Amino acid sequence: MGVQFRKGIIDRRTYLIRKLLNSPDNREDLTWLHELTLTELEKLYLNEKRKQVQ
Repeated sequence: MGVQFRKGIIDRRTYLIRKLLNSPDNREDLTWLHELTLTELEKLYLNEKRKQVQ
């Protein structure tokens, strides 16, 4: 299942990586984001979202 963007559909994993890159904490080392599984990325994204809300 993908997310619709202007240029087409991207997969969930790519979408989460892009969202996580918006966080200043994740900009220093990008390689570890690409090594994570989809489940790990989703957990990380939820944690980042909770931090932003608080």
